[in-house]
Amino acid sequence: MALPDSKMTETSTAKLDYPYTVDKIPDWQTGDPENALKALKALKAYEMGNMEESANYFGDSVRFLADKFESHLSNDSLKAMFLKDKTAGNSVTIKMEDWESVKSKDGTDQWVSMWYKEIMTDKAGKIDSVEVMDDAKFENGKITILDEKTRHYAVDKKM
Repeated sequence: MALPDSKMTETSTAKLDYPYTVDKIPDWQTGDPENALKALKALKAYEMGNMEESANYFGDSVRFLADKFESHLSNDSLKAMFLKDKTAGNSVTIKMEDWESVKSKDGTDQWVSMWYKEIMTDKAGKIDSVEVMDDAKFENGKITILDEKTRHYAVDKKM
């Protein structure tokens, strides 16, 4: 095992001059892997069409943010929204790329971030896909905020 390079140690402890400042300096640590497991199971249940199971991983009240959408929902309303998506006849396939569980140093904030491709197939067989980045806030072992960011792929235009 090689010893750390002294220059690398000096650099890692040097004060960095960031071009932006924030009110509170971020101080995140590795979070509870159980939260990551719950977030992944909630997503997998959604993918498989088991909205009852998916909703079990969410709190009684959930703040849901997505592209052009923001709402505070009861667990039952969230489940109904998930079911509406599924009963529209669309199928969903998730190709997971990565996930991470983090917590604030004082333990008051716990989040799981997931990066994945979501492939949707409608009743007519038309396929579309988006890149998704979800942040799920956990309180008392349940998801209370789901903040979903999506990136649509560019449409090929023939010249």
